[in-house]
Amino acid sequence: MNNILPITIDKKRINKILLLVLTLFCLIPTLLNITCLTPIYFSLENDAVYRGTAVTLTLKYLSDLLDLISFGSVYALIAFALVLLKKKHVALVSLSYVALLLLKIPARLLMNIPLYGTIGTNAEILADVISLSFYFILELLQFLFALTFSAIVAKSYLRSIDFLSTTKRKQTKKVEHILPIKKYINWYNPLLRASVYSSITVIVFRVLSRVVTDIGAGAPTMAGEVLIMIVNYLADIIYGVVAYLVAILVFNILFDLTKKWANIENNDSNDTQNNKNSKKEKNKTNDSSSALFED
Repeated sequence: MNNILPITIDKKRINKILLLVLTLFCLIPTLLNITCLTPIYFSLENDAVYRGTAVTLTLKYLSDLLDLISFGSVYALIAFALVLLKKKHVALVSLSYVALLLLKIPARLLMNIPLYGTIGTNAEILADVISLSFYFILELLQFLFALTFSAIVAKSYLRSIDFLSTTKRKQTKKVEHILPIKKYINWYNPLLRASVYSSITVIVFRVLSRVVTDIGAGAPTMAGEVLIMIVNYLADIIYGVVAYLVAILVFNILFDLTKKWANIENNDSNDTQNNKNSKKEKNKTNDSSSALFED
């Protein structure tokens, strides 16, 4: 592990930690969204009694929130791996997330069965696949943009560390311990800087998607429609802020887990060393006893 974080830990345990956090904050929210919230939302939205009510709106916002938890956590994992770990850890998180995005396509198709009693005709299946593939491409592009920005931030930060170490200059705020995160805003912290860019990426993609939808729906004709548009755009900005806060939470959880595992590892190594020392002492005692008996 990079010397910025003063913890050494076994490689297999790092992979377990990354996969654990990915499961808790990305896989479970995504599956919960696909299998529970989304089907309930569409079933109520198709009912004239509940369409457009507070219930359906709440379900929609909860669904978006689960997506944001997924986004924020995976972007945090990527930044953590880029700054503190190795390329193979970045690849592990990236491939796992892309596999999860692909999993959404068949999972959402299968959700048609409990909703409509059938997966649909061939034409309907094709239309659903095209629509889901479009959203997959959007989410993949969003992820690639966040990954690129995080990689640029990590590269710049690590270069500054190498420069200071080779020139033997005094450490500045740029090389302070970056974890645990105590300040929500700290531009010197590469993890937070990467998270800012990732959050901006989330906001930009949501706003662009909203603009395309509004253009397709046409210009608002009533004051209430204008108000709803403004609220939706403000919600897109708030979602970006929430993704940033989720990333901070995940960073601190990652730090706590790595510290815990490192302590376990150190305890294991200490126990092994103590056992070796006790065996040596025992052997010395036995040798002394043998010498006494020989005399």
